[in-house]
Amino acid sequence: MEFDLWDYKYQLVPLFDIFITYDMSIMPVIYMAIYQKFDKWKSFIIANTIVAAIFAFISEPLLVWLDFYLLLKWKYIYSFPIYIAIAIVLKWVMVCLKKYSLKP
Repeated sequence: MEFDLWDYKYQLVPLFDIFITYDMSIMPVIYMAIYQKFDKWKSFIIANTIVAAIFAFISEPLLVWLDFYLLLKWKYIYSFPIYIAIAIVLKWVMVCLKKYSLKP
């Protein structure tokens, strides 16, 4: 958003310049649920690829259609690998934290 690639038409919370409901609640809860449900990397990546497709190709167009989200220099396909990368990085961090916490 800082690079004017997209914009949010409405501010739900006046102090924030983001669509906080979606970015700070729905997405993290879905990522957490998938992390808990899929232990193995392969199933985790498959599940997150499906979720990334839903976020990028269903949720974002829906938000554009509802006039909450404006695409300026952004395309839905750009979001797809970012959603996957977010999930993979977060799982990797959690795996590292678990390993570190189990060391005597």
